[in-house]
Amino acid sequence: MNIAEQQSADLTFVAINGRIDSNTAKALGEKLTGLIAGGRTQLVVDLERVPYISSAGFRVLLVAGGQAEAAKGMLALCSLSPETQRLFELGEFTDLFTIYPTRGEVPMRLS
Repeated sequence: MNIAEQQSADLTFVAINGRIDSNTAKALGEKLTGLIAGGRTQLVVDLERVPYISSAGFRVLLVAGGQAEAAKGMLALCSLSPETQRLFELGEFTDLFTIYPTRGEVPMRLS
């Protein structure tokens, strides 16, 4: 799994490339936690290149979302691949996150 970060105004986009599973979730969690601790509390996690996410990956996203909210920010998701979208629906996680169909549809400020 590779993690790329990009700033766009107040938003921080975190693009993931690869599987998010028990072997990679810790690195993603550390990255998201570090960004939030550093004051980057408007996060958008781009999952376009994520073919699979496990329960460990869902947990990392939920924890980071809670941390962002506690810091008066927000964590949103965008560009879920069809398989990742299916996993979010199966786990009933689609109601727990704000999900944008594409990166281009993310507003300049999350609310």
